[in-house]
Amino acid sequence: MARLKVFEGKQSASSEATDALERLVAENSELRHTAVELVLQTWILRERLSDVVAHKRMRQEH
Repeated sequence: MARLKVFEGKQSASSEATDALERLVAENSELRHTAVELVLQTWILRERLSDVVAHKRMRQEH
């Protein structure tokens, strides 16, 4: 009986560790997805800013 309690305790701790690891993996995946979105948005904004600056230069020349 005592052995069964020890086994149940180890199994519970292992289950908790597995759950925590799964949450961390999911959070990591979400953060990576967010990072990719931010990189893409930054790239788009830089392109737009570049276009605006180029357009202003052309207007000033005319």
